[in-house]
Amino acid sequence: MGSLPEADRISSLPDCILESIVSLLPIREAGRTCIFSKRWRYVWASAPSLNMTDDTGKIKFSKDLNWSFIGEQALSLHNGPILDFQLYTRAGQCDLDQWIPLLTRKGLQKLKLNFHRELKKGVNGIILMSYRMHTSLFSCSSLVSLDLTFCSLNPSCDYKGLPSLKNLTLAVVRLNDSILESLVSGSGRLEKLRLLGCDGLSHLKIHASNLLFLDVECKFNAINLSKSSNLKQIILFQCERDNAFASMSSKVLEGLPLGLMVLFSHDSFMQYFFGADVPVRLSTTYNNLRYFSLSLNTSKIMEVKGFVCLLRSFPYLEYLAIQVSYHRQLYVVSYHRQLESQSDRCFWETMICQSGSWLSHLRGVQITLGEIRSEDMELIKFLLLSTTVLYKFFIETSKGMDQAKQLSLEKQLLSLPKASSRAKIILKNSS
Repeated sequence: MGSLPEADRISSLPDCILESIVSLLPIREAGRTCIFSKRWRYVWASAPSLNMTDDTGKIKFSKDLNWSFIGEQALSLHNGPILDFQLYTRAGQCDLDQWIPLLTRKGLQKLKLNFHRELKKGVNGIILMSYRMHTSLFSCSSLVSLDLTFCSLNPSCDYKGLPSLKNLTLAVVRLNDSILESLVSGSGRLEKLRLLGCDGLSHLKIHASNLLFLDVECKFNAINLSKSSNLKQIILFQCERDNAFASMSSKVLEGLPLGLMVLFSHDSFMQYFFGADVPVRLSTTYNNLRYFSLSLNTSKIMEVKGFVCLLRSFPYLEYLAIQVSYHRQLYVVSYHRQLESQSDRCFWETMICQSGSWLSHLRGVQITLGEIRSEDMELIKFLLLSTTVLYKFFIETSKGMDQAKQLSLEKQLLSLPKASSRAKIILKNSS
């Protein structure tokens, strides 16, 4: 007796497996499965996930296709719950205003929407368009994960929160401080929050008692985390800055949750964390912090002192990653600068004598260099002489560093004394 054709074997699988297969296909291909056989005719209409993108992640809006009609038909004819919906679209405001309410009535749990921005030339040049999110989304009590790109948010005045929301990502989204505060505080189960390139924010209030992960990569002037006591990982990165940020001094750091374990601080944040008077250490000691990553300009003594202040405040730190930053203008060595370098060396020598108690747990260090400077070497010497349990010290140089400089750096590193007999210096070129 001959074996069944491959197509029949697939068709004999349970409905839940066929629905999972269809869910992986872009919506056009999912709809076409109905021509396979009677068995497949209505599978797509009960698939729990719909993907309105092509296989490259972007809808191809051909003139021959009416995507407004396709989207509306797919949602209205679907006869089961839609738990997961992904949409990358150039569709208009009116189209999305019809689709979003349909989705929210079908038990939606996960929504990823990238409104492919339209470019229009106005009087003042190019205007970036964003989708003004339909208010029905803010009453979707089943929503667990929300990922929005190129949208603007303005919930209705009777907004009561998203009680099931655990993951929220807003990328290039327009909203103000009060909207963000109400959105976050109204999501009592929120565990992960990412703000990427958002516009309209200034003084952030992140009040979420269950929040574990926070990633802020946009312009802001101050941040309040006093009611987010369970945070374990924070990423702070400002794509733009203004002078107002300097006025907040070290308030951001003083307000960090005590249970914090991982902190990323980049894009020259160090110069804004502290004012003219850098404290010896923060008023709070963060005993749970194990990993610290930052950008540091070693030629700015105030940044260096701020860096040391943080090391003193993280006594159980185990891993440290430093991206050394540089001035873009030409660096001219003057007599004044030579005197300053001598002062810097004295500073590092003093710190080496004091560092035994607050670097006693540091096991791994990674430093990324763009060039070889005396200030950078002083930092490396300090870390090597201050860490008695250090195991690996990674130094990554830029791909632009020539072989002669690379060899010179290797010789300098080999000659440096180390407090840890187990410490291994690993030099790597990023090229």
